Amino acid sequence: LVLGGLRKKAVERSLLLVDQRTKDERETKYIQLVRQLMENSVFLHEYHQLLIDSLEEDMPTSEEGFRKHPRFVLETHLRTDQAISPLVYKKRPSGVFKGVHVYQRVYIVPLRTRNKWKYMARIVKGDELPNPIKEKRIVQKGQRTFSSNEGETTEPEKFVVGYYGEWQTDPYDPPRVENNIVPRNQYGNIEMFCPEMCPVGGVHIKQPCVERAAKKLGISYARAVVAWEKQYPKYDGIVVPLDFEQLIIDAASEMYSQQVRDEKEKRLLKVVSRWEKLVRHALARIRVEEKYGQKLNHQ
Repeated sequence: LVLGGLRKKAVERSLLLVDQRTKDERETKYIQLVRQLMENSVFLHEYHQLLIDSLEEDMPTSEEGFRKHPRFVLETHLRTDQAISPLVYKKRPSGVFKGVHVYQRVYIVPLRTRNKWKYMARIVKGDELPNPIKEKRIVQKGQRTFSSNEGETTEPEKFVVGYYGEWQTDPYDPPRVENNIVPRNQYGNIEMFCPEMCPVGGVHIKQPCVERAAKKLGISYARAVVAWEKQYPKYDGIVVPLDFEQLIIDAASEMYSQQVRDEKEKRLLKVVSRWEKLVRHALARIRVEEKYGQKLNHQ
């Protein structure tokens, strides 16, 4: 049975290697084919001509023709997170189709919510109004619509989400580290969604044991929130004053080395204790067999 299992595992491993090798060969052949096509002047000429023809296409004559048209787009076909650039929107559009303005796709700009812009180190201006407005339902787990005693149906609560363009935002103005005190928010941490959000006079350190080192040295620090996952903050490193950067890095490195050594010693002690237990059981079995084995055989 053991030999059969080993033989089966060897066959499966060889098949996996063959599949991986075949996949690599296919990818290599595909890359070679693309390079050959790019080096082929006839292919490049036809490709460029196709692009030129697509950009020179006339305006569609049906509403469905605008949906995937490479050049023109209807204003009503824009998604909630899309808009026409205000520099072009105020000017005359490319045309009108059944009372709807037609614009060129190159003038489409993305829209994002306040939180999305904050992830990109930009803050929405205080007096700006959102462009499109979309309603979303807050439906918690297990929450359903139900009827009250008066016969009225109760639905989940709604909230409005606003989308803003880049022209409605300003670059994020990070706080400053004063008197070697790192600024914190009301929750005792600091948001570090991108490097531009690091406080002036501070530094973001991503290294094991940095928080323990800063706490032991008595240096002001703040845990860095780099993202949100399922409504919970994701922490990665800490923000400390720039003057204590090297001191904290050295202390954290020493703590991490000591932690690795301690974990190695713990694993070694566990291995030794397991071997001792195995040897004790083996010796006990030998003694039992020597003492009672012959009597059991006679019986």
